[in-house]
Amino acid sequence: MVVAGGGGAGLMAAYTAAERKAEVLLIEKMPGLGGATAMAVGTISAAGTQLQQDAGVQDDVETHFRDYLEFRTPGTSPEDYDLELTRLLVERSPATLQRLIDMGISYTGPHPEPPHTVRRMHNALPDAGVYIETLERHARDAGVTIRTETTIQEMERDEDGNVSRIVTRHVQRHEFKAIRARRGVVLATGYFGANKELARAHGRPAEMSEIEPSLESATGDGIVLATALGAATAGMGVADKPAFRTASPPYVRPEPRLFLEGAVLVNTDGRRFTNELEAPELATSRQPRGTAFLVFDARLAARIATKADDSPGIRDGWLRNGKLFLSTFPGIAYAYLDDFRERTDYFYEADSLAGLADQLRVPVGALEEDMGVTAKAGAGTQPDPFGKTPPGPGISVSPFYAVGPLRPNIGSSGGLKIDREMRVIDIDGDAIPHLYAAGITGASNVLIAGHGHALSWAFTSGHLAGENAASEAPVS
Repeated sequence: MVVAGGGGAGLMAAYTAAERKAEVLLIEKMPGLGGATAMAVGTISAAGTQLQQDAGVQDDVETHFRDYLEFRTPGTSPEDYDLELTRLLVERSPATLQRLIDMGISYTGPHPEPPHTVRRMHNALPDAGVYIETLERHARDAGVTIRTETTIQEMERDEDGNVSRIVTRHVQRHEFKAIRARRGVVLATGYFGANKELARAHGRPAEMSEIEPSLESATGDGIVLATALGAATAGMGVADKPAFRTASPPYVRPEPRLFLEGAVLVNTDGRRFTNELEAPELATSRQPRGTAFLVFDARLAARIATKADDSPGIRDGWLRNGKLFLSTFPGIAYAYLDDFRERTDYFYEADSLAGLADQLRVPVGALEEDMGVTAKAGAGTQPDPFGKTPPGPGISVSPFYAVGPLRPNIGSSGGLKIDREMRVIDIDGDAIPHLYAAGITGASNVLIAGHGHALSWAFTSGHLAGENAASEAPVS
């Protein structure tokens, strides 16, 4: 059996198949394993878990499924998604989490996340990298052969329609090798955010291509290979909004609502350059170095200084007591000001704007001038120069803070159409024999939104794909 992709989905598929005594070759085109999984916050959302029970949280699959549907894109209905696969994800998530715990991964939580009505986010420790380390170790111990810097150049069907032969290519040496995949192929090559041609074909506006992809290696290789054999796709309208994250790992994504509360963006020249409530990511991509700093003052800091009460009632105001979080954060889930105090690599604090400018290495005069304008707009003495409404209270109360540099990035949505067994479906509605997909490659039209569901889908679909492929009768 051949597994293409060395992220969480591919590693889980390979390990699961090897547990069932299949001979497994896993290939990954990058020099190392990890993919998008290694860059994640590390959360899995699941209902009825032992961690929930230990915390006194009452939860069940039906409640999770009902809450989960509230994550859908505004303007869509539940029927716009593959509800059968979405329910499968919710049903299997508790077992997926327990499998990972049994493999040695530890979690904090459960954490809250509206519109979830109960706490069901479980965050891996120390960060999402533990998934790759743990799965790779288990996969190798189970006998999986792993080849990096290797891609599938060709994928072929035999006279009976089975996907049973591939040709691999070594990325650096350009060596080709034909391989019989007697138990078939599992495609887990990730999403297609870095494939501009494919993204535009499925609805990405041309100007959004100015924004860097979330992962440069995410070129949709598995999707391209499978569609060449007649596979169908689903949910591939590029609906993912651009997002900010820190330019250096561990990647941190500031909470977008901070802009509504008064935070602003400044570029490396110390200048504010856009209405932060209207496509700030695209505007940032056009700035020097394609980066910006998020700047705020003591008034907003007071609201994100410490964790708020996360007891029942989390629907009302995100977290209670008027508190906001500063960002998501690996190993923490939601991070507040106090969680950033020692992050001198991308968190800055100063008693004056001049001191902040010095830390950011931006011109003092420019920063002071533009923050003075925000103060006047906040006081109502002049309009916001970029039309931000409401403008926020302005940046004027010491101490002053910044996070960054931030870099905008963009992903993609949807993937190959699959059934409950993770078999790839062709344009006529039939399963392609011996071809499976997992993770975002096989996202079909599954609702994958909110923290914890993408990773859960990666591991759940990977497990099912590996299990079902290993149970196939080998092609002669």
